[in-house]
Parts: sequence; structure tokens; C-alpha cells
Amino acid sequence: MGFVTKTKFSSLGFYNAWPSPFQRATVPFATVQFPAPFPDDDVQVFVTPTSESLDLNVEHHAAAIGVAHNVKKDGSERWARSTDCAAGSCSFNWFAVHRKPLAHARPPSQTVEIRLARVQPLHNFSAAFPVVLAPDCQPGDTAVWPTIPFGRPMEDANHKPLSPLVFITQATTEYDPVFSLSIWTGIPPICACVGMLRGTNGKQFDLAARNFDVTLGSPKYKYVALAGSDTPPTAASQIDDLKVTSGDMLFDLQPGGQQGDWGLIPIYFDSPFLTPPIVMMTAQSRSTQLDTDLRAFHGIANHVDQYGFTMAVRSADPESGSMMMTWLAFGR
Repeated sequence: MGFVTKTKFSSLGFYNAWPSPFQRATVPFATVQFPAPFPDDDVQVFVTPTSESLDLNVEHHAAAIGVAHNVKKDGSERWARSTDCAAGSCSFNWFAVHRKPLAHARPPSQTVEIRLARVQPLHNFSAAFPVVLAPDCQPGDTAVWPTIPFGRPMEDANHKPLSPLVFITQATTEYDPVFSLSIWTGIPPICACVGMLRGTNGKQFDLAARNFDVTLGSPKYKYVALAGSDTPPTAASQIDDLKVTSGDMLFDLQPGGQQGDWGLIPIYFDSPFLTPPIVMMTAQSRSTQLDTDLRAFHGIANHVDQYGFTMAVRSADPESGSMMMTWLAFGR
């Protein structure tokens, strides 16, 4: 796992200011080599946009969607498309996993500290309902959460602070009253909002979200935080019963903002979790897919429960096309 350094986007989400808003908007970001190769190319890569290496006093943090391309056993390419209306820059956190970790188990080189939780909805305390984001490119399409603390600081057995990588996923659970809220407020049950990290340390992180959808939105998020440690785990940090399962589905969508830009596919876990897991999603190219065919798709884990979830995917691309959406569920 790691992060890739920033790239710049023009006001229409392009790299190097293309002459037309209908030109390709998914741009090469970086080539990342894994610290150690996997046994084969059956690897999934997950990314989250972050402000790492940006000076937010002088640079706008663009709400970009990452795409994992040309994934091999020893590395992959990162591509990205900005959904933003303003010029800006963006970096990405990433982690890679093999689809069959038990079949290719390797001795861990480090202890991995992990935290996973649901981010509490952002509320306007003068009202009973969560904060609503305005449609794309309208005032109020972006919101910033108060600082979100980890349940326990991320530190090693000697209480030395660690530097975690945080991964954000837009998700709803079966307990979210989204449909009741929709009836009363007119807010759609799901909306496409990019979650962005705005700073992280061993105790907490900051989160912002931008709505690139054509409707109002009230997004909800969950997170997974990972940090490597050279010391044995403490009893409090061990998650002996952590369960991880993964998969992928192919989506064929129309351009963003047009009829057919959403796709919904139900997913059923091979065995149930004890509680609703945290589901990560990222667009990843197929082995035969050219870079000219890449599309920027945003994934939402909708209605997550112990037994499965609905993959809700929204295109943020100006062209129609298909992409594989990979998913990974953490839980007990």
C-alpha cells in the first residue's frame, strides 16, 4: 500500500487542457511498483483521493475518481479523472490485494494495524436532517466533516504513532432511513459524491465530499485505515476474526448526466458476516482493455447487510463505455 503524488487537472477535469470538453478526460497518473510481487496477476487495487502533498492554502483539491489500469503481479498504472468544476490537483492512497490470499499466503513482513468504522452523517444542527449537497457545479456541492477520530490511536506496541493510509467508501446499510428521508425531503436514496481525504495522522483524519450528480445528495461514508508496524501487535489491536472477501462485476454505462449513467447489480457473499462489513470499490481495467477505452466510474456500496449489498455505479465520464468494478469487503 502507499500513495501516489499529485497531478493537476484543468477546470473541466482534463490533464493539459484539452481543446474540447468532449476529449478524453481520464489521464495517466502514475506507475506504481509493488514492494514485493504477487504470485500472479490476479490482483485487485483500491484507491482513495487525498490531499497528500498538496498545499490547500494555494491549491484546490480536485474531486477526482481513480482507475487502476494494467494491473500486474509487480505493479499497476493509476489513471484519474476530475469531476470538479474548478482547476486543481489530487493525490491517491492505494492498496493492492491478491484475489486468493489463502491460496498464496506469504509471511507478513510487518504487523498491520487496522481500523474500520462508519463515518457519522454530517448534520446541520439547526435541522433534524443530514446536510444536503447541492447538484454538481452549484454553490453547496461540497461539504467538509468535522475531524474524525479513530476509536483508538494508531500506534505500535511501544506507543509510537503510526502513519496510516485511510480509504474511504461511499456506502449505505440496511439501517439507513434513506427511503423515508427521500419521501419527506425529495432527496434521492443514493447520489454520486466523491469522498476525499483532507489530512491524516495516527489519531484522526479529515474528510470532504463533492457531489458530481445532477440531483441533491446526502452521502454516507465508511472507512478502513491501515498502517504497517515493525513491532508485534498489542492484544487490543488484533482482529483475529477479521473476514475478507472480494469480487468484481462488469458495468456498461452511458455518459454521466445522461439516461443510463447508473448501474445496479446485487451481490451475495459466499457466507454471511456477523455484522454489515465495510465494502471498498474501485474501477479496474480488464486485461485486454486499452487506455483509450478507460472510463471513470464511481462505486457505491448500497444497502449493505450481513448477506450482501447492491453495487450502485455511476459514470462520471463524457463517453459511454464499460469498466470492471472490483469490490472488497472487510468485516467479522
